[in-house]
Amino acid sequence: MDNKESEYKTVEAEKTIFLHASAEEYARSALKLVKHMVNERGMGGVYITVSKPFVYSIEVMQNNGIGTENLFFIDCISQMGGGGGIELENCVFTSPIALSEIMMHANDMLKKVKTKNKFILLDCISTLLVYNNEKPVKEFAMWLLANVRANKDVTGILVTIKEDTPPTLVGLLKAMCEKVIEE
Repeated sequence: MDNKESEYKTVEAEKTIFLHASAEEYARSALKLVKHMVNERGMGGVYITVSKPFVYSIEVMQNNGIGTENLFFIDCISQMGGGGGIELENCVFTSPIALSEIMMHANDMLKKVKTKNKFILLDCISTLLVYNNEKPVKEFAMWLLANVRANKDVTGILVTIKEDTPPTLVGLLKAMCEKVIEE
């Protein structure tokens, strides 16, 4: 087991995790972290996808042996391409600029997760910055972290792409999260 693999094994007690990865590594790293949370820790969760459509995300997870029966998705990208618009039990479709709506859906979907311990993963903050200014994205990230800390059974995971995230936001997230994983 290399150092990076063992780093994922140490995300047991942390409530807040910041995954800061290169563009080449970010998708693989986020997938590896979800696999650890679901398959090894037995957690269910809410996956907020801003960078890839729900249909693609769930297919990749299933193809990589990740159980998706207790995962719920907030797809913030399909509507931008004219997709979404259908009702699914495990996914809601919204816009990446509707940060308040994303917050509301996240709270509602966390209640549907059947496992005692849950996670909420935001993939990816860097993509939110394409559609929003930095200030509301910072506020959204702080809301998510505060919400996680208020709920003892929820772990929060924030994902960014190194090349696309302003240093001020990176510094804030590093300071606010208990575990930082750099890839």
